[in-house]
Amino acid sequence: MIYTEVLLTTILDHRSLSSIIDSLHGKAIASKVHHFERAHSQVPKLKTDLAFLKRCRDSVVIPVFAQISHRLHTPSNHGVFLKASLALLRSEINTVRRDLSRFSQDLLSVHLVLSNLISPSLWAKIDACSALKSLRLEEIRGQKQAAKFQILAQKYVRGESVDEVSCSCISAFQKSALCSWASSIHSIGSSSSPLTC
Repeated sequence: MIYTEVLLTTILDHRSLSSIIDSLHGKAIASKVHHFERAHSQVPKLKTDLAFLKRCRDSVVIPVFAQISHRLHTPSNHGVFLKASLALLRSEINTVRRDLSRFSQDLLSVHLVLSNLISPSLWAKIDACSALKSLRLEEIRGQKQAAKFQILAQKYVRGESVDEVSCSCISAFQKSALCSWASSIHSIGSSSSPLTC
């Protein structure tokens, strides 16, 4: 057991968890660890994506993928395209929310299986390492999504986007601190993910 822990500590920075388990327990369990790693990396991505999309919806800021425009720029067209864009945004939010729930449940399921197949001390180290990687991914992606929203919101303030109605909603967001963004991500994680890292 001591050898196993030393081996893990020594090569953890140079090899994936699945390759470590492949050396110690064989390919079948290594495949499950790879599945666990993948689910653990998808959850923070989906959490930050959901926080970004919900922030856009609440501020009536339309992301690029949902922006609909037409060569005839009339007030009636703006209203129609705004409603269509918001419908696309809500649909994407629902899709991301379902994916987050699915990956979270999958993560919990694989976690329970592996915890019964691998020795407790070794699994504790693997689980902790994976959790730290997940937190770092969430932090990095959250910062990128926050910056993306700020750029998008500023375009709305300058009137560069397809909708003028949303401009009045932007100032309220810009007055809030970035801690509201972190709070949004935290609330999504605590309500959607059954596994707490």
